[in-house]
Amino acid sequence: MKAQKIALDHYKDAEENFYIHKVSGNCEAQRLHFHDYFQIYYILRGNIIHVMDNKEIGLARGDAFIIPPGRTHRIVMGSAETEFFSFSFTKSFFDNRSFGATYPGKFLIFLQSETNAVRPKISVSSDKQMLLETMMQSVMEEFKAKRTGYIYAIQGVLSAVLTVFARVYFEINDSINCTEFEKYRKSMLSCIEYIQNNYMNEITLSEITRIAAMSRTNFCNFFRMFTNMSFKQYLNKLRIDKAMNLIRHTQYDINQIVEMCGYNDYSTFYRNFLRGTGMSPSDVKRISNDTVK
Repeated sequence: MKAQKIALDHYKDAEENFYIHKVSGNCEAQRLHFHDYFQIYYILRGNIIHVMDNKEIGLARGDAFIIPPGRTHRIVMGSAETEFFSFSFTKSFFDNRSFGATYPGKFLIFLQSETNAVRPKISVSSDKQMLLETMMQSVMEEFKAKRTGYIYAIQGVLSAVLTVFARVYFEINDSINCTEFEKYRKSMLSCIEYIQNNYMNEITLSEITRIAAMSRTNFCNFFRMFTNMSFKQYLNKLRIDKAMNLIRHTQYDINQIVEMCGYNDYSTFYRNFLRGTGMSPSDVKRISNDTVK
């Protein structure tokens, strides 16, 4: 059976980068499918069968699964009274660049790693279920009411939900998984430091993945989660930020600045500068000079 891709806008009331709803009495994902967003199911009552990697896993009250982008799976409703929360969100939902360094952020990065098998079921103990279900219900209410600041409220509560799931997820083989977790974090921080120290030189994706000792796919996934940008976007933004500072506060010629910021030709620099700042280098220089006067 060929897997079908399901986009977030498949859901009628979906926001640009997230959707939250409660499912009961019917089933939406019976066909084999995948998507480019994370998805959390948490069972409130009844049961479902979660099928992934040709394995069927039963989930009942207090059980959950988290599917990262690109993983093929499907579900089968186990009983008519089944009810569960379904949270779907893209990587860009948590748009704070520091989110990747938080505990829930690192958990999502870990789940995306091609070297780690996603555990098919997370079983929450009875003493944690009430807390988790209260948080999830509050997220549902925020999503429906859409009061002022509701997105920030949802981000905060969903971070707390992910933290609970991460703690449960790592209860087994905790020391091994957390060591792996920290390894990815350190690799990303080392790469970011390397880029910041060498932006004036040519840096290729192949070079940076060798430094990280990671595959291209793993590196790109983790880097975007940590910075909310691709490697190329991050490098260009860093270079343009440096160029902006030099134009404003030094007397260097523009061609010198182009070279100092790692660009081989003016046209590429100009195009990236205009796209990144909305102004030309000469406009920035003129405004800076007028301000000084």
